[in-house]
Amino acid sequence: MHPALSELQAKFSGEEEVSRLLETVREDQVEQQKQQTLLESRNLLAARRHDECIALLTELQKRIPRDEEIPRLLDDVRRDQKISNDCKG
Repeated sequence: MHPALSELQAKFSGEEEVSRLLETVREDQVEQQKQQTLLESRNLLAARRHDECIALLTELQKRIPRDEEIPRLLDDVRRDQKISNDCKG
């Protein structure tokens, strides 16, 4: 958490508005990290680096288990990996 936010929380710990603001910031940070990781995973998929992509998405899914986009993307990666492997052999 940003030091200024920690200071706010300590100074105004009983204030409901500060608590809501902090929760919003936390949610925004999680969403930003998710989007960054999804972008990275799509780049890995485009480069056909399936194993790395699956590992990255699996770790993201552990951090955000209720997200619906992550399992769909994992399915896409596994499907693409299977097609790629079928074409090789």
